[in-house]
Amino acid sequence: MKKIIYSLLLLLVPFMVSAKVIEADNNVNIEGTKDSSSFAFGNSVNSDAEINGIAVYAGNTINSNGKASYGVYAGNTIIVSDEIENDLFVAGNSITISKDAVVPRDAYIAGANIKVLTDIGRDLYVGGDVVDIRGITIHGNATIDAEEVLMDENTKIEGKLTYYENTNMKNFKEASITEYKEIKRIISEQTKPTLKNRIKWGAISFLTSYVSLLLLFLIFPKLRAAFDKNKDGFKEIALSSLSGLVVIIVVPVLFVLACIPVVTIPVSLLMVILYAFALYFASLISCYLIGKYLYSKATDKSNWFLELAIGLIIVKLLRLIPIAGPIIAFICLVYGMGKIFSVFKTSAFKK
Repeated sequence: MKKIIYSLLLLLVPFMVSAKVIEADNNVNIEGTKDSSSFAFGNSVNSDAEINGIAVYAGNTINSNGKASYGVYAGNTIIVSDEIENDLFVAGNSITISKDAVVPRDAYIAGANIKVLTDIGRDLYVGGDVVDIRGITIHGNATIDAEEVLMDENTKIEGKLTYYENTNMKNFKEASITEYKEIKRIISEQTKPTLKNRIKWGAISFLTSYVSLLLLFLIFPKLRAAFDKNKDGFKEIALSSLSGLVVIIVVPVLFVLACIPVVTIPVSLLMVILYAFALYFASLISCYLIGKYLYSKATDKSNWFLELAIGLIIVKLLRLIPIAGPIIAFICLVYGMGKIFSVFKTSAFKK
C-alpha cells in the first residue's frame, strides 16, 4: 500500500508544485532554501538548494547536491549527492548516486549504467544494463533487473536479493547476502533489454503516442478544448480517477449483459469499439494534461504541441522506474478514463 501511495504522490507532483519554484531555461541553477516543492527542466540542471518538499528535475545533465523530502530526477547524465529525507526516484542513461548522498528509505532507479555508492536505508529497486553496488549496504531488499551486477566483499544486503538467472553477477559469492532468489526468464535478442533496444522501442512508443493524440485533436479540435476547460485540483483528480476506475470495471459487465438479447448485440459491439478507443487514449490524455499544467507554469503562452510532448516524455520516464512504473501507468489510465467520461457526460447531457 505504501508503494501505491508514493507512486500516486509521484504522479501528482506536477499538480502540487508551486509556480514560484518552477524554473525552465537552458542552464538552471537552484540555490538557497525553498519552502515548497521545486520543479526545474533544462539542458543542464544544478542544485545545492534545500527543498522543503519534492525536488523534480529533468534535463540532459543533472547534478544535485542539496536536500529534499523526495528526489525525482530524469535525464541523460545524473549525479545525485542529495540528503533525501524519504524516497529517491531516478531515471536516465548514466546515473551515479554518490557516496555523499543520503537515502534513508527506498530508492527506485532505471537507466543504462548505474552506480550506487552510498548505503540504502530500506529497499533498492533498480533496472539497467550495468549496476554497480560495490562497497555499500542495503538495509532492506534489493530487486535488480540488469545484464551485469558488480559486487565485492564489502557489499552487504540485509534483506532478500532478487535477480534474473541470465544476469552476470560479479563477485556474487564474496558479498554478504542474507537471502537471494533467482528468477527464470527467456529473452530473445530482439527484446533483450539493452540500451539500444530501450532507445529504439522508447522512440517508437513516443512517436506513436504523440502522432495518435495529435491526429485526434486536429480532427476533433472541440474535444481538446473540452479537456482544456477544467483545471483540476487534488479533489478533482481523485474523483476523476475514481470515476475512471468505475468505468473500466463496469463497461465490460454491461457489454456481457448487452450480448444476452440478440437485438442488442450491435449495441454491445459498438460499446466494445468505443471502450477500446477510450482505453487507448486515456493514458495519453493524462500525459497531455500533465504537460499542459507544467508548460503553463513555465510561460504564459500556450502551445499544445509542446505541452503534449512534455507530458509524454515525463510520464514515459517515470514509467521506467522498477515496480512503481506499472502503478504510475495504471493511475494515468484511470485518471484519463475519468476525464474522458466527464467530457462525454457533459456533452451528452448538455442542454
